[in-house]
Amino acid sequence: MTHHFDCILTIWFLFSFHIRIGSSLALFKCVPERKKSLLPLPSKDDIKARRLAVFENTIRMVYSMLTSITVALGCYTTIVFTMMGIYSKTALGMGLVENYVNFFNSCAKFRVLGFYAFMGTLMTFSVGWVLALILCHEGEMKWYVAIPPSIITLLATLHFKEIFNLAGTLIFSS
Repeated sequence: MTHHFDCILTIWFLFSFHIRIGSSLALFKCVPERKKSLLPLPSKDDIKARRLAVFENTIRMVYSMLTSITVALGCYTTIVFTMMGIYSKTALGMGLVENYVNFFNSCAKFRVLGFYAFMGTLMTFSVGWVLALILCHEGEMKWYVAIPPSIITLLATLHFKEIFNLAGTLIFSS
């Protein structure tokens, strides 16, 4: 029974990462091409227009960087946990329990890095999604569309942090 549950969790884990990576790439594709390049800066005489162009360019650059980081972190996490899962199950399936324990203990740093990469995908995807909404809409509408997911992202981040701290205190402190 535990083996079947473990397989289901592995499949769900891989599926969720593929969805997140695919969603990041789809978001990148949905942002119009004209919104992916930087705006020319107006003359220094028009301070308001120049500041607006700098702000818009900053959103465009941050969005592009976050999309790239989301995909890279998601790939890293998927590959690391998939490889560890395959080799762990292979060792256990062959009855090499001691080898499995040695392998598992030797991979501790990769599990930690994979976990941080996983958390990174959650954050970069969430912020990138909000920035994509801003880039896909014009005028004041972009702010009305971006405010609800921004609030949800902020609350989710606080919840993630609380869960992270609880796990550190209740599970990993002993």
